[in-house]
Amino acid sequence: MVDKKDDIKEDKEKKSNILTYKVNFLLIFCKTSAIIFIQAEQMEIEFKNKKIEKICTDYGFAMRKIGKRSAEILRQRIIQIRNSVSAEYMIEKQIGRCHELKGDRKGQYAVDLEHPYRLVFTVIKKAGSVAVIIEIVDYH
Repeated sequence: MVDKKDDIKEDKEKKSNILTYKVNFLLIFCKTSAIIFIQAEQMEIEFKNKKIEKICTDYGFAMRKIGKRSAEILRQRIIQIRNSVSAEYMIEKQIGRCHELKGDRKGQYAVDLEHPYRLVFTVIKKAGSVAVIIEIVDYH
């Protein structure tokens, strides 16, 4: 005879294991109210050096270095970059006022932080897109 408590415990373990997997899906609602699951691509994020990685990943450190408002915007921009398919998509949808840079910065992109600062990154196309965060700068 199987104990019901063991069944419930096993169910909970299965559910918790399912929740630990990283899932990248978008929900789309159709006219028929059906839900379709489509796997969404995301850009991976890498950093040029440890200093820019620390500013971009440690909110407290970022607040001390660039201020509270800029740190909040920086966190938002990192999430937006990660959740975008490509830099071209960000430009098309005007995410963070993303724009391609010119001249000696050709091949780089920038998104607005708190004026006059910009988050500068480049995109490497491997198996997917990888955004490499280069610097936070006022290049004007």
